[in-house]
Amino acid sequence: ASIILYCHYLIRVNYLFAGFILLFFSAFLSYSSPPYILGASVIFLIEKKYKKFLIFLIPGLIYIFLYFLYSIYFPQYENRINDDWNLIFLIQNFILQILSSFDALFGPSSILKYYFSIIQNNIFTVILSLIFIFILLRSNILTKTNFSKSLFIGLLTIYILSLIMFSTTGLYLQSPFNLG
Repeated sequence: ASIILYCHYLIRVNYLFAGFILLFFSAFLSYSSPPYILGASVIFLIEKKYKKFLIFLIPGLIYIFLYFLYSIYFPQYENRINDDWNLIFLIQNFILQILSSFDALFGPSSILKYYFSIIQNNIFTVILSLIFIFILLRSNILTKTNFSKSLFIGLLTIYILSLIMFSTTGLYLQSPFNLG
């Protein structure tokens, strides 16, 4: 995901060719790349930067097309999409994805994660934390509010598309411990 977002930066600052080439290769690095590419391209669409939107969208569409082509003709090698899925299966898995993501962020699983990370602290981490908090309070970073509607919608799109993509497989639930 970080390479895809770096490609978004490259295209944003008009390194169109370098951003496109790197994005093309990074689209094939991970099964989870389509939501990031489609969601980040929405940012360009909202900002009415249509050329950059298309440049960013094309590698993702190529990956999706080739993935479906590959999974149809070579299902014995790669097929993460459940063959038995229907609308009810998709809706049930989508609801399960939403519930497990809220559990990973706010539920008992995350409370355990916070608890175990806190009890592992020592004097060194406390000193570093205090220094970091002091630097934040001295800077103006906490008082600045620079809300970007296009960035928020892009991130929300990435989140929703990720849930939909994982809903089609029925394999991956959200986990605060990265075990899913």
